[in-house]
Amino acid sequence: KHVAIVFGKTLVRDQVTVEYATRIRTLAKMLKEEPTFRPSLICFTGGISGDNCISDAAAGYVYFRHLCNSQNISIDDAQTKVWVDDADKGSSNERDAMESIASELWRNYIKQWLNERPLTERLNQHYGVGWTILERRVDIHFTLVSTEYHLCNLNDVHHRSPGKSFLQPLVALRGLVGSDRWVNKDELEVMDPSYSSSVHVRNKNNMPMVSDRASFGGIENSVDTSWSFQYGTYPFLHRHPEDAVVFLGQCYLLGEELTPLLVNMKGVVEQTEFFQRDNYLLLSSIRRSLVSLVEALYTDKGQEIRAGVIKYFEESGRNQFTKEDVKIIVVLESALLNLGRCIDLVKPAGLLVSSVPAATWNKALFNLEESMSRIKTVCDPDQPLEAVQWGKLFDDESFDSGENLSAQNVEVE
Repeated sequence: KHVAIVFGKTLVRDQVTVEYATRIRTLAKMLKEEPTFRPSLICFTGGISGDNCISDAAAGYVYFRHLCNSQNISIDDAQTKVWVDDADKGSSNERDAMESIASELWRNYIKQWLNERPLTERLNQHYGVGWTILERRVDIHFTLVSTEYHLCNLNDVHHRSPGKSFLQPLVALRGLVGSDRWVNKDELEVMDPSYSSSVHVRNKNNMPMVSDRASFGGIENSVDTSWSFQYGTYPFLHRHPEDAVVFLGQCYLLGEELTPLLVNMKGVVEQTEFFQRDNYLLLSSIRRSLVSLVEALYTDKGQEIRAGVIKYFEESGRNQFTKEDVKIIVVLESALLNLGRCIDLVKPAGLLVSSVPAATWNKALFNLEESMSRIKTVCDPDQPLEAVQWGKLFDDESFDSGENLSAQNVEVE
């Protein structure tokens, strides 16, 4: 079975944003360009965030349906079901989203998928004693759809901090679902009318009869899971014509790259993980990169960037933190100050010189969270997707549903 998961992105004034649209477009492109890509279930995640009135998941689903209709992407509702995160109890982070999806699969899908699988006989032997097991197995593959930096963070956290992995609920689905015993073959036929034809019997002469209760080990239902990543390109870097927007995107991505470190440091504070030296090196590297970007604001070109940032946020109605260009520098320098404090506090552990007291770890975590929050608040360039872009799979696509429809009618006539 195949399950596609689209990770939500916080709406801006209840509207799907440019980056969120990139994620959903990635899924739509796969459905349009790959005929074999037909998931049994498509999931949209994200609850109500900020001052919004609707959930990220609900808005994303509406946009997805509009996109499919505009691009003539057909979805067989009988074969592909859709799950939209609950509006009232929506997921606040990726871990909550994965737990909600896993719960939905347990309640409404896994048992049905298992019942669709054929029974297979397996002979187990231990110290010369043999018994027959009837087993059914369902393999669930998840396609995780998001922008590249987000999926990279999910993967890094999964490998560096397995206990706190956002993907752990998918791992927890693996294993035996249950085992039952039947007295005779007739009851097995009731459970699975196609038992006689679906059970693979290797050799009736040396295989114990299933009707023999003493040699029948029962029914095993098992689940296995796997996943792959489907990346969407972050839309505010290389292809964007405005230097100010590229600057914001670079700063924002640097802040997001700190996510694996944040998860690791929370584990250290909770005394469930050791601090990883690679994360210390990552912290130092990101601070150096951010210093270079902030220093560029003091150059002649930096003045243009600051003016461009103000104009960009004013046009999108999000000028809360940039009424004066100096505030851009103030917020970023404050974020750098917090990162510097964090580095100083964890340096003994990062350089393997000495241990760090618990109280110091708490201070380091506070400074890291403050820095990431400041960067995200002032540097996220995401804004609502323009209405003219709603039906497009690509930004440069020349598409007008009315014109295309008229053209198609002319050709048919």
